[in-house]
Amino acid sequence: MFYCDECRKKKGWPEGLRGSRGRCEVCGDGAVCHDVPSHAIPLPKPVPCKTCGEPTTMMGTKLCDGCWEVESRLEKYLESEKGREHVVRRLKECDAVFKW
Repeated sequence: MFYCDECRKKKGWPEGLRGSRGRCEVCGDGAVCHDVPSHAIPLPKPVPCKTCGEPTTMMGTKLCDGCWEVESRLEKYLESEKGREHVVRRLKECDAVFKW
């Protein structure tokens, strides 16, 4: 993970290989960043996914893994006729089971 010195200090995160070039993954600043393995950074307290409500530690998107996968790929999937057919079929199955 890349983060700038200012974000490192605010979060209390460890120093890493300073001098890496890239954008801070916290604030987006293009400064010289610390390069630290993600496992060395404590996970944030989970928040509810903004779509399904399941706990997630993904603070940027606020989406759990499952919702991120669907929402980031759905548009491309629906460009395919077979993809659209599959989604419609699954929605009809859900309608029959859940009686929305």
